[in-house]
Amino acid sequence: SPVFSAQKQFTPLITITEEYTDNFYQTRNNKDDEFSTIYQVGLSFVVIDKQNSFFIEYSPNYTDYMDKNENDSWNHSVSLNAVLQPSKNTILSFSDSFDRSLSRTVRTNTFEQHDTNTGTASLRHQFGINDYFSLSYTYAFDNYESPNIDEFKTHRPSAYMMYWFTPQFGLDLNASYSKTDYE
Repeated sequence: SPVFSAQKQFTPLITITEEYTDNFYQTRNNKDDEFSTIYQVGLSFVVIDKQNSFFIEYSPNYTDYMDKNENDSWNHSVSLNAVLQPSKNTILSFSDSFDRSLSRTVRTNTFEQHDTNTGTASLRHQFGINDYFSLSYTYAFDNYESPNIDEFKTHRPSAYMMYWFTPQFGLDLNASYSKTDYE
């Protein structure tokens, strides 16, 4: 069975990172330094065979500030990537990345809990030696625990085609659309 011939790998990881900033509030006048320690555990699992692959990673971490204890937080990151080749000339791929973190907002420069996610599904079909087309769709969002003007949802479909009439002359066509809705 092809499932049993696949290579599997499990990788644990532990890191401790110390960070220093001399301008914690990122302002011109209120410069305050701060140390933080990040304790992180990473777990990844991979399955690969001749034509398909599957990868999942989970990485929780705890950020501990020396003086700004109100910003101490647990953060979580999960990513998933899969590539399937149902036929010799067709490849399907999927990726998704999710993060839950307490981080600084862009517009208000305050720390807030929020979830970000980006997922992409794509199809690529080759119909000649150098000729192929691909379709892709990406959906992304950023949701905050309390209503925030930095929240958004994005939809991004795209299509691409490469076709060579002769070895010297070819055609590339690319079409994409992106729509982002802000709160």
